[in-house]
Amino acid sequence: MDNKICNFPSCNIQATELLTTIDNGAYKISLCTLHIQEYYKNADLIKLSTELTALLPCFLCSSGKSGLRFRVHEKNKSTHIFLCDSHLSSLLNHQLTLEDCFKLCNNYGLFFDISDHFYDF
Repeated sequence: MDNKICNFPSCNIQATELLTTIDNGAYKISLCTLHIQEYYKNADLIKLSTELTALLPCFLCSSGKSGLRFRVHEKNKSTHIFLCDSHLSSLLNHQLTLEDCFKLCNNYGLFFDISDHFYDF
């Protein structure tokens, strides 16, 4: 993960753990857990160059309109998931269905955004 700084303006957090990067093929944004909710709210986020060369379908609904790669690095493990805008929003707001949580957990293992802090398994 090349960017280890939260892209929220005036945030001084530098992290290698729990820094979430969202890449939409045009630009990418990395945000710490304090600012991840700002992804949909703040137009002033610092945008970095995309790393994507191709977009894959949404892992949860197989929509061909994925357009977003969600990546979080924690505990020496980096999780990369292609999601549509709707499922990314649900993930960031901790509003996934239990079925979607299980599907992610079964394929990627437990990670922060689907932990029991947010969901009751």
